[in-house]
Amino acid sequence: MNRLALLLGASVLLVAPVLAGDRPAPIFPRGMKEPQVAVSPAGAVFVVAGNESSLQVASSQDGKAFSQGVEVARAKVALGCRRGPRIAATEKSVVVTAVSTDKDAGQDGDLLSWRSDDQGKTWKGPVKVNTKRMSAREGLQALAAGPKDELVSVWLDDRNGGKEVMGARSTDGGATWIDEASVYKAPGTEGICPCCHPSVSWNAKGEVTAMFRNGVDRARDMWLVTSKDHGKTWIKPQKLGEGSWPGDT
Repeated sequence: MNRLALLLGASVLLVAPVLAGDRPAPIFPRGMKEPQVAVSPAGAVFVVAGNESSLQVASSQDGKAFSQGVEVARAKVALGCRRGPRIAATEKSVVVTAVSTDKDAGQDGDLLSWRSDDQGKTWKGPVKVNTKRMSAREGLQALAAGPKDELVSVWLDDRNGGKEVMGARSTDGGATWIDEASVYKAPGTEGICPCCHPSVSWNAKGEVTAMFRNGVDRARDMWLVTSKDHGKTWIKPQKLGEGSWPGDT
């Protein structure tokens, strides 16, 4: 995600797009939360947001005039405190991920994905990303698009006790998810910070980098871990910056 995407994600739902005659108009109904944005390789812009029962995506070909939100799914998902849907766009697909809170459907705590192969007009899914039921219940996750319709998803997972970062990848635009693996697990039983969402991005070399807040010796420092094989395996992580932030301060 580039700087434009980050700025749009912070502002597009609050400062509505200009649709006609320089008159701002909302693209989502009142009550939609946690907007996130993705920019496709062709420059199309997609914004996702959710409420207690629905996920919607609005789109723009030029970043100036946006469509009204199209419903991705009727779904109960984790929202608030940086929990919420994530979105990424490849050359062929637009993909949304979110952690379900739907106990009635038996999906509570599962990371789900939906995909569109027609620029956000219609949506397919959900597809389950995590293989261990309820293991993504913390609701904190990230998604990034790479080359050739590839994506990587990372999330906070508690299948092994304390929180760790898990990841999976897709090579078919989110239709299926494969190679689920531990991105990072802290030594001992402390686990990583349970209340900070991870981030993930691709670079021009096709490498994937995930960032998270660790929990080593009670220090809540930011760490990076990299995959050089498109999210199959992850190499030894490294701490960012100098000094440490004690977790009890």
